Amino acid sequence: MSVSTNSGSKPRVPVEVEGMQVNFCKNPNCMNFGVPASTEKQPRGPGAQARGRDSYRVTSGSYSNNRQGAPAIICLKCKEAPPIKSNQGVYEEKTRISSYLKVAEPSCQNPNCSNFDIGVSESKGKYRRHSTTAAGSPRFLCLACKKTFSINVSKPAKNHLLPHKNSEVFSMLVNAVPMRRICKISGINQKTLYDKIRFIHRQTMAFVARRERRLLTGELPLDKLYLSVDRQDHMVNWTNRKDKRQTQFHALGTADNVSSYVFGIHLNYDPSLDPGMIGRDAREAGDHDVKAPFRRYARLWLQADYAPAIAEKAIMSEIRQDGGHLGLQHSINQTYKEALARTDVESFDLPAEYTRFPTKGMQVHAEYTLYGHFFFLRDMFKHVGKLRFFLDQESGIRAACLAAFQDRVVARECDAFYVSINKTMTNDQKQRAMREVRAQVDKLAREYPYDISDTSLRRMLIERAVQMKKPVGPWKDMWVDVLSRIKSEPEKKVCHLTDFNDYDDGHLAALMDKASLHGIDRFFAQIRNSLSLLSRAPSSASNTGRIWYQRNAYNPEIVAMLLDIYRVNYNYLEVGDDKKTPAMRLGLARSKVRLTDVLTFEA
Repeated sequence: MSVSTNSGSKPRVPVEVEGMQVNFCKNPNCMNFGVPASTEKQPRGPGAQARGRDSYRVTSGSYSNNRQGAPAIICLKCKEAPPIKSNQGVYEEKTRISSYLKVAEPSCQNPNCSNFDIGVSESKGKYRRHSTTAAGSPRFLCLACKKTFSINVSKPAKNHLLPHKNSEVFSMLVNAVPMRRICKISGINQKTLYDKIRFIHRQTMAFVARRERRLLTGELPLDKLYLSVDRQDHMVNWTNRKDKRQTQFHALGTADNVSSYVFGIHLNYDPSLDPGMIGRDAREAGDHDVKAPFRRYARLWLQADYAPAIAEKAIMSEIRQDGGHLGLQHSINQTYKEALARTDVESFDLPAEYTRFPTKGMQVHAEYTLYGHFFFLRDMFKHVGKLRFFLDQESGIRAACLAAFQDRVVARECDAFYVSINKTMTNDQKQRAMREVRAQVDKLAREYPYDISDTSLRRMLIERAVQMKKPVGPWKDMWVDVLSRIKSEPEKKVCHLTDFNDYDDGHLAALMDKASLHGIDRFFAQIRNSLSLLSRAPSSASNTGRIWYQRNAYNPEIVAMLLDIYRVNYNYLEVGDDKKTPAMRLGLARSKVRLTDVLTFEA
């Protein structure tokens, strides 16, 4: 993290950080889309426009629900009012998420040398090979300061206890074996088990980083990706019986619907930070005296943020209704209503009365994890020809996606769609819905004397629905009823968020036919079924919302590690009915990877 304070006059909106500026209008059809609000104070009064005023008005936020409203920029072109965000916070979160991809290059260790922290492969003429150490490690001479340093080539499992147990522990971790049972079966204690989880995590991330850097460098160019994006909630149990409150975290994931490859699953949690130290530093920096986007630690939940957020959550709970029986359209309308009622339309992770601040590490504001996730994907997909994002209906996900891929949206290389499905249907209702789809397709087929594929017939019906679309919600989004292809999404509506009216109805119908969340939802279902610590806990009405499940995690860092471990297992080690892994289908692997190759991988 860079060091900064809140002293002195603050800018109108947060300044750009490392090329990131997310404070602009998020309406793709607006002239201000991608045009950031000026950080400088703007002229006011008659003739202000002629004197160079930009097309935004900054509002400081109002007081409501006993909580100060979020500062926003009001676009004077289209009247949208996206909340202001800290570019520093977005950059920090993107850096945290993508840190595993960074190559740990050996470099000169002399802090006073001009070559300090410059890797041996980054520039020619700065280093020279200088024999080897007694252990056989390569030694280099720095040509600037004439000091030498060596590269550690020790094996990954050096000093790691019971390495022959690693494969056994890995297999049980990803096959729903509870932690206590793993210890009993493997004959190890709990401390050794957690040490092994950390070792396995280091190895899996080093392994997948080598593969996924091929996407960053363009070594594996891809023509097109159809990507589903959704989030999953995870509860961490309390550790103190005197304070029986849990902590709720949110994991955002993105998967390719064609290959099933999962590109990331990121929890809004930073284990590297100490709450006490951050709290003291935040007070010294004056974070509690300024609006959230201008804080030094804008991306982090501070202890003082919890009480007012809980009060807002209580009011939001009154707005939320259980309207699953009223159908999908009611659910969509209700989601808009809840988003509009928030003091920050992009923030959905308000803590409840029965949740608490984490005792280890720091919880990240979920919307910053959303932004970090999509900026991470921006780097990952810079060599992909075209991108189609299918997003769960959440305003924060929409804003983060459009902020990160704004330039590619304008270049028509990227499209985003909301996808909403009826998740309340029983199996019998799903089967009935699919029979109705079949009946509609068969009825249309009888209108034509020649054979037409089911796909073409279904898209013809979607074309008709496209022509009947109507605006819904406060942002006038145009939703379309889409006939589903799969039983897991029996009733579905789709909204084209980046509609420039440049696609004909046939092209748009084809894209909407492909719109689906099944790629990421399947991965989420596998997480619940395969990771004992993250299986869904049964709720109890007797404990006023509190849920305790003996198999669930107590340490959020372990949750984040298990999500990473399972992503590698899912992408590289598990084959589908076609005898291929997602990595094989995508092109990042030629065959199923052996577990021993991951556990013994040397970066």
